[in-house]
Amino acid sequence: MRNLRYLMGLYGGKATKGILKVMKRQGSYLPGVVSSKLDPSYLRHLPKPERIMAVTGTNGKTTTSNMMLHILGTLHDSVVNNSLGSNTIYGVVTALANNLSAGGQKISEVAVLEVDERWTPHVFKDVTPKVLLCTNLFQDFYRRSAHTDFIKDTIEAGLPKETRLVLNGDDLISAQIGEGTHERVFFSIAPLPGEQEERDCILRDIRYCPHCATELSWDFIRYHHIGRAHCPHCGFKNPEAKYRITKVGEETFTLEEDGVPREVPMIMNTMETLYNQLAAYATLREMDYTPEEILPAMADAKVIASRFDAVKAGDKTIYRISAKGMSPIANSRVLDLIRKHPGKKTVIINNDNSLSDRYTEMLSWLWDVDFEFLATDDLNRLIINSWKYNDVVIRALMAGIPEEKIRALNDYRRIPGLVDLSLPGDIFILQDIEAPSQAQAKGIRDELVRRLEEAK
Repeated sequence: MRNLRYLMGLYGGKATKGILKVMKRQGSYLPGVVSSKLDPSYLRHLPKPERIMAVTGTNGKTTTSNMMLHILGTLHDSVVNNSLGSNTIYGVVTALANNLSAGGQKISEVAVLEVDERWTPHVFKDVTPKVLLCTNLFQDFYRRSAHTDFIKDTIEAGLPKETRLVLNGDDLISAQIGEGTHERVFFSIAPLPGEQEERDCILRDIRYCPHCATELSWDFIRYHHIGRAHCPHCGFKNPEAKYRITKVGEETFTLEEDGVPREVPMIMNTMETLYNQLAAYATLREMDYTPEEILPAMADAKVIASRFDAVKAGDKTIYRISAKGMSPIANSRVLDLIRKHPGKKTVIINNDNSLSDRYTEMLSWLWDVDFEFLATDDLNRLIINSWKYNDVVIRALMAGIPEEKIRALNDYRRIPGLVDLSLPGDIFILQDIEAPSQAQAKGIRDELVRRLEEAK
């Protein structure tokens, strides 16, 4: 009976995949749902690759996973991954099942699995990664991930004892995962020459020592709670990092591994991307890949267009950047990137989630977004497209953005008409990580490009 249920799960999933292929729907986790319904123990029994790497964390999971996949793709014929599906258990089941031949035999022995933080106990009950990377832990969606200690405890609850952890040494929250129970290594970016601290962020998810509850003393704040701190009472502090970025140039950065420096090609010069790239490198090194195998592929790696792209049109560059809806940290990081961009700028906020969210969304997250980052003389215009645009406008006004610079509506098709292309500077479009918002942002971008090209 056990074997029969497994075979039902195997071929039920493959049949579902075939139907989806005919329907030209490739990025679905439905096969994993079908397999798991037919055999509730399917994930436990299906053959798995020998070398599994898992990636979790609040921000940067997808970007870091894709960097790792790009590098591994130059070293292996096939790498198991769930990049086209979901980072829940059903996406993982689908990815691992896709690695089986018609006869149920493994195709690849290497896997990179992105796993949502809340799903880690469910996945790791039946999947044991050799290495787990946690990029960071921040306050996220208020409905499900508002408390970082809860998320940390959730990840720890399902960790296999054999799994080695790769953790962000500049994040005092995720750096606590597996303390005293697991083998751990850390990555870090040292305070860089000329780097300015950001002590003006609204959110800082750790303020008191987790060991003795004394208020932490901050030595360096990069943003939010990312930085260096110590407890003046018990000595709690950031862990020592095995992998450290110590210098950032125009096209490369200096990475020290166990104190030995190495020049690494830089994928994109933003602090978030540097953390993602460093995390990818550290994870692959902990899987025993050599620098000589990793670095050549990093030279031509890119952040996927669905997360960031830039198009030059006329005298402007139009940027399309993912800022996860309802996530205050994700939005604040993008607004910080925009304020540091030189010159004048027009900002379009178009990152609402699905229509269903308008009945359940907690709007309090808007007040934890650093809209103050846009309250500068460099802002030409802030265009807000949202079903809740009145709430966003109030938040923007409270942040000090002049009312005459704000335009608000609930129809993305009208946005291009509100952009004054005669004003100097670049244009930034914020989109959600979901496909509908990305399609809207692309349509807005394409229309602006068309108008700029016609004006030449």
